[in-house]
Formats: sequence, C-alpha cells, structure tokens
Amino acid sequence: MWPFDRGKKAFIRGLGKGTSFTKDMPVLEQQHHHLVFLYDDMMRPHKNYELIKDNSVKVGRGFTQQPFDLRITKHNAKAVAFIGNEGLKLKGELHAVQTRHMPILDNHYKNGVEFARVPVNILVTDRNHQLMSIGNEEFLRNFPKGMIRTVPELGLRHYVSNQVVCVISAKMYVGLKSHWNDEDHNLLRRPIPEFPKDNIVWLPKYYRYPIERNKCPSRK
Repeated sequence: MWPFDRGKKAFIRGLGKGTSFTKDMPVLEQQHHHLVFLYDDMMRPHKNYELIKDNSVKVGRGFTQQPFDLRITKHNAKAVAFIGNEGLKLKGELHAVQTRHMPILDNHYKNGVEFARVPVNILVTDRNHQLMSIGNEEFLRNFPKGMIRTVPELGLRHYVSNQVVCVISAKMYVGLKSHWNDEDHNLLRRPIPEFPKDNIVWLPKYYRYPIERNKCPSRK
C-alpha cells in the first residue's frame, strides 16, 4: 500500500513521464541553456526545425573537430553520424537550446537507443574587426595578420583580421551501431564530400547534409 492519497500518487507517477530518454535531467538542469550541434533535418532550413525553433537560438555555423562517418537513409533522408577513425568533418549549426526542451530532442533521437547525446568539440571561424583613427595604428603590431582599409575622407581605418578558428564544446547526437545493424546500413549512403571555396589547412573537405532533400517549402 502506498502511504499517499490518490492525488499524490498521480503526481509521483507523472514525474518520470516524458524524460525516459533523458536520464541526466538533474545534471542538465544546472544550466539554463545547452549548446547543441545539429547536422541533419533539424537545422534551420529543414522540416524538423519546427521542433526547436521556439525554444532555441541559432548561434552560428561550425564543423566537428573529429571526423564522422555520415550516412543518409534512402527513403526518408534521415542523417546518422557514426563515431570512427575514418570519415570527414561535419558541417552544421550550433543552437542554444533551453534545458526544459532537451527531453523533446532526446525523445526525437531516442537518446540511448538509436542515438547517444555526447560532448564534442566544434570548430567555428571568426574575424577581429577594429575601427581606428588614421595615425593611431601602433597597437596593430600585436594583432593577427589581416587587411587594413583606409577611408581618408573620414580620417578612419578599418582593420579586419584573417580568419581565425575557435573551439567550442557542445552536445551532439551520434548513431549507436548497436541499433543501426548491418541490414540498416544497407539503407544508408554517404553524401558526396564537399570542398571549401578557399584553401583551408584544417578543412580540406567535409560532409554536409543534402539540403535539397528536406528543405522546408517557402511560406508566403
């Protein structure tokens, strides 16, 4: 016999509902937001962006520091990234997701069954931009190489550094091979590798989710 009345029983039984794929919810709740790296149809232009658009903010684009074996299903274009020594960096988006919304993502990916939410390092690019008066550029000696544009009619100079790479820690959903067995792998194919426009040492080529498969139709 439970030593509680009916109302308290219902409350206790409901505590675990909706979080069956989020076993670490007490740990997640220590922060208000979590950075999540998305590389599939939950990115901004795609159909499943609806799942997070009201509970997240897009921070920017980036690439995984670690290579992944990315596969795309033939029938519904589901993306599955496997951890492995062989593969390429993945291009995707960083989103700051509200903690209370993380169980929705975990349920979508079936965290712990089909996918696992793991920490990853994401490479993001940035540039330093400074505006200064002409004749006041002495401090630029300590800055990275870049481009200086002079606007003599305004007495100003613009400094824009060369592209620099930063490493940001985020969470990412990767495929569990215990679920995606050999038979399922026959339904998965690798996307065609893409090459950056510029010659970048740390990014000779990468995988990108094929946007034409699941892009949201434009709304008037």
